[in-house]
Amino acid sequence: MTLFSVMRESLNLLYKEPKMFLPNMTVAALYAVFELFLLKFSLELFGNTETLSSAEVRNMVSSNMSLLLTILAFYPLLAALDLISYAMYPSMVLDHYNKKDISLRRAASAALKAWRIWLSLGLVILLFAVCVTPLFSLFFALYYMTQNYVYLILGVLLFLGAVVLLMLSLFFVMPIGIIDKEKTLESFRKSYRLGRENKKEVSLMVFFSFAVIAIAFVVGSNQNISSNRGLTYMAIALFLLIKMLQSTIYTYISVINPYYYLNVKHAHRTGHGQHKKHADISGDNPYSYMKTRQR
Repeated sequence: MTLFSVMRESLNLLYKEPKMFLPNMTVAALYAVFELFLLKFSLELFGNTETLSSAEVRNMVSSNMSLLLTILAFYPLLAALDLISYAMYPSMVLDHYNKKDISLRRAASAALKAWRIWLSLGLVILLFAVCVTPLFSLFFALYYMTQNYVYLILGVLLFLGAVVLLMLSLFFVMPIGIIDKEKTLESFRKSYRLGRENKKEVSLMVFFSFAVIAIAFVVGSNQNISSNRGLTYMAIALFLLIKMLQSTIYTYISVINPYYYLNVKHAHRTGHGQHKKHADISGDNPYSYMKTRQR
């Protein structure tokens, strides 16, 4: 099965099983409610600051600081729910290929049991962001001071290169941890090895994901849900619609990942390895290894 076939079949799977959109859409809805609440709070807090003195603005912010911190404290919870929803997709894709009914409950249970996997993955990505963002900011600052586009281009290229290398190493972590039930370190080790062995295909999928996410980001960044009258019902409806569109795109990416892993797994199990990575998984059940593991 070629990479294009994996992408096409992933789309067909979502068409046949629309309930697979529910985990990502639920998280997207929670994000939307949270962001709308935060925006409403910000408009009420800072909307009329033009007529206030600096001291009055400081007092207003100080008096509402505890509420603001409480609101922001929900971000880690939403991030955890985001990772859990992402961790549900390997189990659902495996259900499909084992010719079982896709169970959201079983997928959620598998994701929660693999909490070490998705928590470690989230921490690695957070650490990467903390380390790499200052480097990109340095090049951006050099561009801002000199107006030399070479610094900006170099910074963007280095940032994208670092992200691609990271994704090559982490691309298979979640499906390995959920499908093969591997321990955390072993999941990362196997993901790194498989990423290197399939670097061409994984790189293409990473760039495809970047392009799709960029489209979703551009669509989301062009929204303006506030006006001089505050939040309007039409603007809120548009905001929610865009959030659902973004979650649809993210769901597609979440399905491609385990779908391709199972394809690679089958190729290795049948002895084709590097010479035939694109073995067709539509024939004999290649996932009987799960039953072997359970025995």
